[in-house]
Amino acid sequence: MENKEVFLSTSQAIAFKRGNELKSIKYETIFKEFRGDSIQPQQIFYETVSESGTQYAGLLNPPRIDSSPSGLLWADLETRTKHFIPLEEFKEFDKYNIIQYIGEIPVNSFAQAYNLLFFEDKLILTVGLENSAWIIDREQKSVQQLSFESVLLPNTHKVNYPLRVESDVELEAAEKFKEAVKEKSKQPSYSKWAYDKKGRLFWRFSKAMDHMAGKDIVFKTILTAFDTRFNQVYECRLPEKFSYSDRFFIRDGMIHFFLNMDDEMAFVRFRPEFKENG
Repeated sequence: MENKEVFLSTSQAIAFKRGNELKSIKYETIFKEFRGDSIQPQQIFYETVSESGTQYAGLLNPPRIDSSPSGLLWADLETRTKHFIPLEEFKEFDKYNIIQYIGEIPVNSFAQAYNLLFFEDKLILTVGLENSAWIIDREQKSVQQLSFESVLLPNTHKVNYPLRVESDVELEAAEKFKEAVKEKSKQPSYSKWAYDKKGRLFWRFSKAMDHMAGKDIVFKTILTAFDTRFNQVYECRLPEKFSYSDRFFIRDGMIHFFLNMDDEMAFVRFRPEFKENG
C-alpha cells in the first residue's frame, strides 16, 4: 500500500507496524504511564497510527450519546508522551445528530463520521458532513479549520430530517430511526482523505443525492484533489454508475477499492489525472 500503515485495534489495545516489526500497546498504558497531559482513561472511537509507527491519535468518546468528541488524544509511541487537544468547536455538530428514544431514554444515535490522517508533522481531521478540514499541530496545540468551496455539491448539511425519533414501542422506534437515517443520507457526505505520494496530492470522494428512482436514492459522486498545502485544486463528477466506499487506498498513483466477488477479495483500481490549467 502507498501508505504503509498497518493498524488494528481492540477494546483494550492497538497493534501497529513500525518498520518490519509488529508492535502493540494497551490503551491503559497510554493513559496511565505516558508522560504529559493528564487524561482520564476513556473509550476511543476514531483513531489512527502514523506510517512511521511512532505517532498515535484518537478521538475521545463523547460523554453522552447525543454529543460530539470531547477532544483528541495524541501520543508519541517512541517518547511515551501524550497530549490532549480540545475540540470545543466540534460541539456545533451535535445539532446534526439523530437520536432514537424509547420513551425518554436515548438508546441509539446516528452522528458524523470522522477521519484522521497523519501528514508530515500535522494531523488532518475531517468530518463527513462538511466540506472542510481541521489541521492539528501537536506542538502548538492548535486547530486550524480550512473551509473549501464545491461547485458540484453543497458544502454542508441541511437539516431537513428528524433529529429526534421516539416511541414507547421498540420496533416502531427502530423503524422511525431507520427512516430518519435514510433521509439524512440524501445530504452531502465527504469521505476520508488519502495521500498519493507519487502525485503529491490528497484525494477524496464525496456524494449526495442526485434524484430518486422509486424508493431508491441515486447518488452523484464527486472526486476532489487537494495539494500538500491543503488547497483544493480540482473536482469532477464521476459516472453515475460509479460507487465507492471508504475502503480504498492509493498505490503507485492508482486508487484501489476492495471488492468482494463470490467471497473472493478483488480490487477495482483507476488512476486519476488532471491538468492544472483545467
